[in-house]
Amino acid sequence: MKKVNHSLGISILSALLLSAGCASERVVEVSDPGCDYTQVSYNHVFPRHCVPSTYPYKSKFMLTTTDYCNGVPEGQSLCETVQSDYDRRTVQSDGNLCYDKDMGVVVGTNSEKWVRLVVDKSGGRVVTLFPENSAGCR
Repeated sequence: MKKVNHSLGISILSALLLSAGCASERVVEVSDPGCDYTQVSYNHVFPRHCVPSTYPYKSKFMLTTTDYCNGVPEGQSLCETVQSDYDRRTVQSDGNLCYDKDMGVVVGTNSEKWVRLVVDKSGGRVVTLFPENSAGCR
């Protein structure tokens, strides 16, 4: 009997989400693929989100109060912090997972307190990691 009630509950929830425009016809549960901050991840993040003179329109980590730009181990640590206690998780159209976390302190040069993390759906490799003003993965 529990299985019938559970299935009915999922069907009702899916119908409500669909009618509200919040879900497609199929609701799929997606698990976290892990968090692997590699040298490739660092090579992407460092020039974009750590070096003030490059990519001037990208958000930058505050170098004086954070050590996120000091190498792969620091990036891995931040990745694990965000993924293990995120405030919002979104499955992107390509299947990658985007996590937003309010860090509670300023981490970016424009007073950003949030960190956004995007990981590859297949193995958890970090695609990007940067400071942000609010949750808003797309």
